[in-house]
Amino acid sequence: MSIFSISPSFLIIGAQKAATSSLYSYLIQHPNIVPPKQKEVNFFNIDENYNRGEAFYQSQFNKYYNPFKKHVTFEATPEYLYLPHIPKRIFDYNKDLKLIVVFREPAARAYSAWNMFKKLHELEGVPSVIEKSYLEGIPNNLNPTLFGEKFPSFQKIIDLEKEYMSSDKGFLEPSFLRRGLYAEQVQCYLEYFDKEQLLFLEHREVSQHLVPTLNKILNFIGQNDYHWNNLNKTISNKGMYADKAPPVLKELKKYYVPYNLKLYKLINREFDWNN
Repeated sequence: MSIFSISPSFLIIGAQKAATSSLYSYLIQHPNIVPPKQKEVNFFNIDENYNRGEAFYQSQFNKYYNPFKKHVTFEATPEYLYLPHIPKRIFDYNKDLKLIVVFREPAARAYSAWNMFKKLHELEGVPSVIEKSYLEGIPNNLNPTLFGEKFPSFQKIIDLEKEYMSSDKGFLEPSFLRRGLYAEQVQCYLEYFDKEQLLFLEHREVSQHLVPTLNKILNFIGQNDYHWNNLNKTISNKGMYADKAPPVLKELKKYYVPYNLKLYKLINREFDWNN
């Protein structure tokens, strides 16, 4: 039987902590969707990988066997949404790619990310999830925040990041706060891609309206509706919060209101984040 190579026709580009892992695990259960060798290929965001060229990228995708089915493949790397130089790299690779963005209310997203890194810090696992090549290529001030002896509180992380944002040092990391400024991230993509090439979802659509959302994605990538019977709905990478939500969370929701309004206008869709 012949083996057929296939290149990605769509990407899930983010956001971090917005159910992209669960969405990935659901999509690869479709009979026409060929999974990559790993969920996050990290090709466009890590220079070491990107400099290895398109042949390396192609090698990260599995092959398939049935030429009569309309197979597609993809990958899901949340870093792609945040970093401003990524859209051009993706465009240069394939200007016709479809792109899926999953948003999450930004204050809750920031708190979820903080909880994740706090747990990793306790397990001495922060360096293992942050590539050395990523750190070397991105202006950052991570050492005093994530790699110190004591992990900072959520309030301190937010205050530090606001301080970095007001300076002229150009730090892109840490990014607990800035990853929720979605409008500027989407705008970077719209400089290269038509809006029709992007599908905008909210992470609760994945958890609360799963089958309709999966079929919306299928239609977006040129596939027919599917019954999704026997779907394994195990939630991937679900965070466990040890602490109660801090008071700063309510303050942070107010901080994001004008940025959320910019996003709504940009994508012609509103979420209930400001309630």
